[in-house]
Amino acid sequence: MQTKRGPYAKSRRRKDQILQAALAAYAGPDGRTVSIRDIAEAVGMTDAGVLHHFGNRDNLLTAVISERDRAENDARDLEEIIRHNIETPGLVKLFMDLSAAAAETSHPAHAYFVERTDRYRDSVASHYEERAATSDEAQWAARMMLAAVDGIQLQWLRDPRIDMTSDLVRLRNALERSIGISDASPSEEATRPRGV
Repeated sequence: MQTKRGPYAKSRRRKDQILQAALAAYAGPDGRTVSIRDIAEAVGMTDAGVLHHFGNRDNLLTAVISERDRAENDARDLEEIIRHNIETPGLVKLFMDLSAAAAETSHPAHAYFVERTDRYRDSVASHYEERAATSDEAQWAARMMLAAVDGIQLQWLRDPRIDMTSDLVRLRNALERSIGISDASPSEEATRPRGV
């Protein structure tokens, strides 16, 4: 297979380098206060040079969240995802900030967040539909679980004493019971969709 060479390959490598630097900056101890300048300095570029590769700041931040989501897809369960989030509060804050801004249909991240929500909701609902009394109940439980994940992260950003893992596991178990699914056995736990 022939590898790409020339300006395109160099630009792609540079874009990846910027993206990894941004992820590291947001995941680091000062992740809540990251600026484009911080990212630019990490890769030896100017602010304008960094933004040139993504078009604008919002596109760069959307790419950071998308990359974060790809990494989370490797997580085995809800508890593992929450542990990772607790270790990277800057990424959680970025996610919440960008998610709120993307409520505007004109925002560059709007389509990404709509697709992301649909994908996660459908994954959770399809798991529940196998055992729930009705499809409507499975869809409802999936929506409530995703709303709770977003909501508890926002509360945790304001008060890090909140035990997100415990709260979400309790809620997940209560939602499953409410739609006719008893607490999961170990074999059912292994088949849960990632993130729930």
